[in-house]
Amino acid sequence: MTASEWDACSDPAPMLEYLRGKASDRELRLFAVECCRRVWLLLSDEWIQGIEVAEHFACEWATEEELSRTLAELTYNFREIIESDNGAAKQAVLAALHPGSPYDPRDAASAASRSEGCREDEDGARLAEQHWQADLVRAWFGDQFRPVAG
Repeated sequence: MTASEWDACSDPAPMLEYLRGKASDRELRLFAVECCRRVWLLLSDEWIQGIEVAEHFACEWATEEELSRTLAELTYNFREIIESDNGAAKQAVLAALHPGSPYDPRDAASAASRSEGCREDEDGARLAEQHWQADLVRAWFGDQFRPVAG
């Protein structure tokens, strides 16, 4: 990716791919949490708590055990959850909670953009969400092509 591609990009996926190995797990998880916050009005309290646990883990206020326990509780009946109302929003939360390595926030961003509030047939809402996410990547991770003053 070049500086001009970074500046013009309206899809977070290639931007996040470019950041692979450059951004910390903490930064990427917090980006995923922010994507989830955009859809949390579609979620019940237990799912909102899942977003909060993911954020707390990123800030070192929650342990990996708490993260794993929350993920296990939310995925107890995975198929029913994903097929339920707001399944994409729930998938975004599960991606933000996922403790795996390497952590990939593209799953959370993609699921958030597919949620009920961002259907493609509703005046480009999905594209608008992707543009918002791309702007968030630029704001969160800065200009990746400017040398860091040291």
